[in-house]
Amino acid sequence: IHTHTHTPQISTPFSGLQYSSNLNDFEYIYVDLVIILSIAFVMGFTGPHPHLVKERPPGTLAGVHVVFSLLLQIALMIVAQVGALYYLKSQYWYVPFVPK
Repeated sequence: IHTHTHTPQISTPFSGLQYSSNLNDFEYIYVDLVIILSIAFVMGFTGPHPHLVKERPPGTLAGVHVVFSLLLQIALMIVAQVGALYYLKSQYWYVPFVPK
């Protein structure tokens, strides 16, 4: 009987390295062209907010609200990816990749 102990990774790039699953050229092209360019294209069609306010935008990107929002987004991403990984491992058809 062969057993493995896996340490869950915290971030996406490292989890890919743990399971020896690197992106190939086509997958990089897909990420660059389809996902990023489609988001940039759609963002070009967004209009201005319908109401102007007298309040100025924050003068710094290191404010409490911005940093808290960023940390909360990172925490949610980690929870979602670790949850998806454990859900995947709980499936009866999942077979771990073992490099030769």
